[in-house]
Amino acid sequence: SKGPIEPVEEDQPSTQLMTARKLWSGEIDPEAAEEELRRLRSPLNTLSIESNQICNLNCDYCYLADRPTVPSVDLGALSRFMDDAQSNGVKRFSIVGKEPFADSRAISLLEHLDRQPARSTRRIGVVTNGILAPKYFDRLRDLSLDFVDVSVDGTEAMNDSVRGKGTFAKAMAAIRLL
Repeated sequence: SKGPIEPVEEDQPSTQLMTARKLWSGEIDPEAAEEELRRLRSPLNTLSIESNQICNLNCDYCYLADRPTVPSVDLGALSRFMDDAQSNGVKRFSIVGKEPFADSRAISLLEHLDRQPARSTRRIGVVTNGILAPKYFDRLRDLSLDFVDVSVDGTEAMNDSVRGKGTFAKAMAAIRLL
């Protein structure tokens, strides 16, 4: 955990509710209320980057399987995009894909994020089925990742029935390594 979660005071109205009350009471007009609410909106703070469109599995339920394949974005362009996102307030980066570790793009992006200044103020991680992660274990070990989400679908029998025989054991082996 990166710190305590601040409790919300339930007896204190939200800023949006206070703006609504000002509008209803006639204290401000609709245009002023709209402007006040526009200023209150939170900026984007979480970004998921799809590093590839490759997967080593063929899960029965996967909605990504039907997505058309598009050319990969240049890694340099993605890195610059992430740098720009960080400059504009993004604090959490998640590398995803169909399977991020199906090629080397995800590890390259994670390494790029890990080297950036102000690393301590950001959270960085990856979402994977885990099966191909051991291929990059030496490089992953050197990173200060905040999370590695390894997805499984329930028990071994349930998981293997939709992801393929033996995938649960491989995912568990990856979790033990990570």
